[in-house]
Amino acid sequence: MIITKPELCTGCTVCEKSCPKGAIQMKPNNEGFLYPEISEELCVECGICAKKCPSNNLPEQERLEEPQIFAAKLKDDDALLKSASGGMFTALSDYVLDMGGTVYGAVFDKDFNVHHIKAETKEDRDRMRGSKYTQSSLLDTLTSIKSDLENGRKVLFTGTGCQCAGVRRFLEGTDCTNLFVADLICEGTPSPRVFKDYLKYIAKKHKDKVLDVKFRDKVNGWTGQTMSVKMENSTYYKSSKHDAFYELFFRNVILRPSCHNCPYATMDRQGDVTIGDFWGIDKINPDFMDDKGVSLLIVNTEKGKALLGDIKDMLHLSAQTLEDAKKRQKNLYRPSPKSARREEFWQNYEKKGIKFVLKKYTEEGFLVRVKRGVKKLIRK
Repeated sequence: MIITKPELCTGCTVCEKSCPKGAIQMKPNNEGFLYPEISEELCVECGICAKKCPSNNLPEQERLEEPQIFAAKLKDDDALLKSASGGMFTALSDYVLDMGGTVYGAVFDKDFNVHHIKAETKEDRDRMRGSKYTQSSLLDTLTSIKSDLENGRKVLFTGTGCQCAGVRRFLEGTDCTNLFVADLICEGTPSPRVFKDYLKYIAKKHKDKVLDVKFRDKVNGWTGQTMSVKMENSTYYKSSKHDAFYELFFRNVILRPSCHNCPYATMDRQGDVTIGDFWGIDKINPDFMDDKGVSLLIVNTEKGKALLGDIKDMLHLSAQTLEDAKKRQKNLYRPSPKSARREEFWQNYEKKGIKFVLKKYTEEGFLVRVKRGVKKLIRK
């Protein structure tokens, strides 16, 4: 049984959760990405998994004729500083939780694996704040959302476009009146395996234990985009321009293969609303610029329009144009291209490990070489 082409599989878990025989399990491959593994003993080749797969059948959705585009930021400065950008997720989730609903989003577990959990309190929701630049596992999210909806609860799901498509495909036939979907503008999902090895490298280099990670620490402001790794005795801070993991991410050598063929990197969004960073707002609308963070908010559906009406009192809003939104968010109209060095990178990674690839492909190795060269010149 072949569900879809491997290069199109997003790891959304729809096949696993849809299989009536329980014949499918999601297992990590050598790059750390989850793919379906089919039991030949249990599979009866009914084809439900292939029919449900979003990569084979994109979910249909009624969208507004023209999306509404806003720059947005929370009025609550404390909550704004705790958010990755302008705090749109906090506003959306506050509304759903205050209505007695549930919220699904990505968190770190104690071992820094990233997966989706269900939150029924704002304390649990707060764990979902902040960007997680590695692929999240959905675990039992799909079946849990379905149960919540069948019990009449409001539900907010936030995730990448492919995850949102998976939610919509899995729930076809279920009453989704109370479901709100927020998709994230996504450059691609980096390898969980590389991220875990990167943290081990940081810990070993500093001879310390990692306690917390923030991909988007606002210690240097929203535009500073600082990676911070809190350890028992120190904290590692590095700009995204110079951090080694960010470099591998931005060079497109550690993204899931399906990210380079992403059908969701278009304006045919999967969310009722789409949220991301409004990069360049300082040039487009200087009066709205705030280094505490500004979100790009795109309203895609009538449900999203009604949702914005319910939360607008929490926000500062400024209407913008689609052209302005696209200027600094290239993944609104195309996927991240595959690096010509991707295969070479993974061959080196498998043979020589994380330390070697960081030195070969990032500034981490370049700076070491420069320091050695300077010391050599001084000795001479």
